[in-house]
Amino acid sequence: MIEISLRSDSEGRLTELQATGHAGLAVKGNDILCAAVSALLENLAAGLSEVVKAAEVRRDGDELRILIRPEAATELLCGTTLLTLKRLQSQHPDRIRITIQPELS
Repeated sequence: MIEISLRSDSEGRLTELQATGHAGLAVKGNDILCAAVSALLENLAAGLSEVVKAAEVRRDGDELRILIRPEAATELLCGTTLLTLKRLQSQHPDRIRITIQPELS
């Protein structure tokens, strides 16, 4: 299962995204759902870190972590990506889990 964990600040703006796992529809490297999620997340990482310059991207093996500095442009990019991820999740609820947690005080 693909696990996507999001953390938001007290105003509901995303501050962190962490993704790991495998959809399991096909062997690694041939899974179209994994490819779709990877493309969305790589696009988000590039947009936030290289275009908007408002995020730090960390990779550790198959895990992707994006630390996001909330601002208008990051909200737009994150919102669009999250909308599409949720659509994929609705089509494959047993393959993708998305959780959103508020930041700890």
